[in-house]
Amino acid sequence: MAQMTAIKVRGKRSAKPQEKWTSGKKRRKNIAIGAPSFPTFAALVDSTALNRPDQRKRRRRHICLSTLEQLPTEILQDIFDYSANIELAFTSRTLWAQLRSQHVYMRLTTRILSRVLGYEDKERASSTDLAAATRLLGCKFMTWKLFRSWLEEQRPGVYRNTDQFLTAWSDLRPSMDLVPPIKLLRGPWTSERLSFLRIFSRAIENLLELSPPHYEVALSGFAEAVTEGSPNAVGMLLSMGLAPTTEMVRHAVIDSGCDKDIVIAILSHRNCEGHVGDVSTTNVDLLDPALWSWAEKVRRDGNEKGEWLTRLLRSKFAEIAAVPDAEL
Repeated sequence: MAQMTAIKVRGKRSAKPQEKWTSGKKRRKNIAIGAPSFPTFAALVDSTALNRPDQRKRRRRHICLSTLEQLPTEILQDIFDYSANIELAFTSRTLWAQLRSQHVYMRLTTRILSRVLGYEDKERASSTDLAAATRLLGCKFMTWKLFRSWLEEQRPGVYRNTDQFLTAWSDLRPSMDLVPPIKLLRGPWTSERLSFLRIFSRAIENLLELSPPHYEVALSGFAEAVTEGSPNAVGMLLSMGLAPTTEMVRHAVIDSGCDKDIVIAILSHRNCEGHVGDVSTTNVDLLDPALWSWAEKVRRDGNEKGEWLTRLLRSKFAEIAAVPDAEL
């Protein structure tokens, strides 16, 4: 039998101290204290392979543009203008990138709004044109600043306040059936939103008849206006046909601190015939126990709003019921 060469196998006894880091006791100790484990050779090989230049190539997505998207920007903008189709810009990111500009917005606004302008009181625009105009006004790019610029282009002049913009819009004779966009019927009630809504609220007397969905949004916007303490928003929404209710008064008084201007605006609302109290008689209970209890409680606490509300409720009830205030 051939003599085999002896191979020396290192063990714990003959190993040097620095080579004993993998010993059983220290390995258990490292695991116990949460020491980081060393990567295996297979993991190092895999990591090296992943870091190779040929393995790190990105898979680039090849986007095939349609014939329309490949047209020059100028031609696309003309198509967008003549079609007056707002949805065209939202069909792809490529089209949106080529159609988003102040110049395009102004041309599109003229194209779409011109179809709902120039009407007399009894004339009505088509439902398609009205829907397109409302859709345009509701777009994100249609801001109060852009709309003012468009009005100044249609009616050149010096504009210093919202009343002058309102006069310019009225001179264009918009259709009485034009509904304001939903974004203007809800908060937050900033000064720009109030100015923008004022342009359209003047011509609307019955929002519920024009568009029940818009009326529902306006009710939510009304509650936000009361919470934010915006009597201007409350007045404009009421002028558009929102009917005051007992719940509205409770929200203004009990939940929102009884802002005097807002409470007076609700209780003194005039309907489209101009009669005071007709709407309040139907929908607002001036003898509501919750309102009177709140007024009495805060009056005892020394808050003058309690006495003020009591006098106001008595005055409004006497006005409606034709009863002298002294008898209440």
